[in-house]
Amino acid sequence: MKDGHTEPPCGTRAQETGTEADQGRDLRILHDGPCQYRDVVISSDDNKVCNLADNNAIMMPVCGTDNVTYPNPFILRCAAYRGAISSDIEVEHEGACDDNLVGKETPDYEEDPCQQISNSAQKKPLFCASDGRSYYSAQEYACAVKANSDWFHYTIIKVGASCEKRDSPCEKLQVLPEALQADPICGSDGTSYINPLALMCAMTTEPKLKKHHKGPCI
Repeated sequence: MKDGHTEPPCGTRAQETGTEADQGRDLRILHDGPCQYRDVVISSDDNKVCNLADNNAIMMPVCGTDNVTYPNPFILRCAAYRGAISSDIEVEHEGACDDNLVGKETPDYEEDPCQQISNSAQKKPLFCASDGRSYYSAQEYACAVKANSDWFHYTIIKVGASCEKRDSPCEKLQVLPEALQADPICGSDGTSYINPLALMCAMTTEPKLKKHHKGPCI
């Protein structure tokens, strides 16, 4: 029970997620509380998985082998199917990736993704990421992750859609509790930013701005 409301139990339909479950199929309770990643059997039909990723706001965070947090395993699977991320990226574990990125290794790339970026003919964004940017190629996203993932926590917010104003780091600074958390970071402009989100906000208007070092500028 949470806030006076009983949480619905997880049923066997969770095992059919990504498929068209028959209405009359016999259902049973797997356990009390919401379903978790271990309860889900994802369909082998990638089109159905992408339909689920595009049209359902399912919060079941998973950490990918690229050290990126995905809102649910369906978005990860769909992003790989559509070529937004490498096809060999899988779920590393249930839950968000470790937020403390200090000392963590960034994803290893055989070739520098920043050298592979070209003008994409893709007219529709592959996805919207937590830096508030709409990405049109996997190389463009991989380049951003390589450049900033040692201080900014990347998450793919939605697949196949552009970022909206509310997805901007600057908008998040106005509404998210973590915007008030002090985690100073020094920018290449010599300014001390209160936290990574504030620096990413500044970078939306100053593309050449980068992280100089963790901690306040001296």
